[in-house]
Amino acid sequence: MFVGCESVHAHLKKEEGWFYQYMRYVREERAKEHERDFEKRQDGVSDSCVALVHGHKAFNRLVIAQSYQQPVVIKLFSPQSLDSIKIKSIYQEVAESLNNKVAFIAMDIIENNDIFVQIMAACRLTQVALPLFLFYKDGYLYTPHHELSPIVQGYLTKENLENFIKHKFEIKSN
Repeated sequence: MFVGCESVHAHLKKEEGWFYQYMRYVREERAKEHERDFEKRQDGVSDSCVALVHGHKAFNRLVIAQSYQQPVVIKLFSPQSLDSIKIKSIYQEVAESLNNKVAFIAMDIIENNDIFVQIMAACRLTQVALPLFLFYKDGYLYTPHHELSPIVQGYLTKENLENFIKHKFEIKSN
């Protein structure tokens, strides 16, 4: 180092200006964007393979962008809904069985109410039963030509949910 540079470097470290603070903030936010938050299993300790949506950026990244690579099933739930609580473990089991073929996402409608309202408007829905399942493919809500609705509402058994997803995305059984 040149003579006197140590004191300048020490001064910069000591008095990090707004620019350095801003750049640290930007780096941390970018790192957060690429992290995934996963739904906890029933045991409350380990993560499942169901990714959670927190905000518009995460929705665009996890649902819209990912739907170009593989089909996406998104579960809209409310933590207060009994059917949403009951189906949590079923959804995780189906996600594990179809993990390589379909991406599974969960979104709390209380936390992400603005996204939920936009989805309701796009689907022209006024009332729904929770949990609500949406299907995305190639960036859009996916509805095959022979089906009328892009959504499924309410409680489903594991077999019904798994068969419905396989039928919806034309996935062959192993």
